[in-house]
Amino acid sequence: MFFTIAIGVSSQNTSYLGLDGGLEGVSVVENVATGDVLPRVNKWVKANAALTISKDTAVVRSGNNSLKVTTLSSTGYRVWSPLMTIPESTTKWVIQYFRRAASSTDGIQTISNVYRGTGEVKASPYNTVSAANVWEKVVYFPTTTTASTAASAVAAGLYCKRIVAGGDMYFDDFCVYESASGEDVTAPDAPTDASVHTFSSTALALTWKAPLTGTDGGKYLVVRGVVDPTVAPNVNGIYAVNSKMSADAVVVYQGSETNFVDTALTEGGQYYYRIYAYDKAYNYSASLPINAVVGATLPTIAITQVDVPTMSTNVGCLESEMIYVSAINLTDANGVTLSVTGENANFFSLSKSFIEQTGGVVSTTPVRVTYRPTEDGSHSAILTATSNGVTYSVRNLNGTAKMLHDHGNHNSQLIFFVRNGYVLFLANERDAICVYNAMGQKILSKMAVQGLNVISLNIHGVIVLKVGDKVAKAIL
Repeated sequence: MFFTIAIGVSSQNTSYLGLDGGLEGVSVVENVATGDVLPRVNKWVKANAALTISKDTAVVRSGNNSLKVTTLSSTGYRVWSPLMTIPESTTKWVIQYFRRAASSTDGIQTISNVYRGTGEVKASPYNTVSAANVWEKVVYFPTTTTASTAASAVAAGLYCKRIVAGGDMYFDDFCVYESASGEDVTAPDAPTDASVHTFSSTALALTWKAPLTGTDGGKYLVVRGVVDPTVAPNVNGIYAVNSKMSADAVVVYQGSETNFVDTALTEGGQYYYRIYAYDKAYNYSASLPINAVVGATLPTIAITQVDVPTMSTNVGCLESEMIYVSAINLTDANGVTLSVTGENANFFSLSKSFIEQTGGVVSTTPVRVTYRPTEDGSHSAILTATSNGVTYSVRNLNGTAKMLHDHGNHNSQLIFFVRNGYVLFLANERDAICVYNAMGQKILSKMAVQGLNVISLNIHGVIVLKVGDKVAKAIL
């Protein structure tokens, strides 16, 4: 676990949680004497060369690291946590940590101290551990004016000095939190309503709900195992992601969100989770258990350009739009079947009704949807793409048709001119005008006015001009 205080402004104004800082990787243990009484940002520091400070991985209470302090001086010198910036507050603070030493009579004595704004206050008197090689909790609740003054900068730490021959002391699970009454020993309620589902062939997505009573300035911790990780977190223990809580349990999430995607899993593997809420003092709730098997990626049919616009034309004339169909992980050797259903299905047709798959995959395939109404009005149908185990339905296919009226000025052929990027042509009122490029992609669609129509096209090359039921080619 890390011996840490949060660096930067906490998202909770009642706690300063070191979720990613301190000895787990964010903060540096700087074994260079500063010669002054000031803490440093992002660094654990010592004030005097008589002390040695370092990370330790052998004697650890929680997580992967602890802080090892060695001194051969009978004078007390400071060890500072990283300096952090916090919201201003006049509420008193609690300094909380665990310490361990090989002897209760020979080694190191310590007292707690706190730096708040520009003032410092420390506990009294010096003392050592009560028992050898046992993690002992230390709580310091300053009550002086200096310790409760409003401030936006804070650090906490220790005075350390030798007793008899001197030696080593280890510190872990260090935190700071606001409290008007002292130590917080009440755990929050457990999260509720956990669910888990396959996110991909190598990932599971977990969600849960916050306890009704909240987390009291804390957040959430998720532990994963290939067997049920029933070992609970240490009381007031501080863990980082990837910290091992036991041989079968690893921390995979810490944070304030009530959802998490666990990645890099084995397809078909069974995974077990325990979800905890914890408060500002790292009191942990009861666990919320859940488990799941990582499933294979589900068969999927994708249809792009699903927002096919309403197609407009005259009765007896046609209009079309292009869609593109693709698929993965299909198990049906027959591939993808396309169909149009609905009351006006006979007004719509497809250039393909079947697309073969290779190795479970349908490469992106263009399919033209054609609308040819035989009566005026608004029409709709549903395009469906199906394969064994998967169905994909697009929104309604929509079309609007107008009856072509004889104005006594009907042109039997399309007469047009091309000049300086403009196309001039004669048409009847409400003829459907469509322009396609050489690839068959529609680049313009509108309704004609009676007589001379003019359209401007900012392209070059061959175009196909369709006006009503007449079609002609032009070169711009």
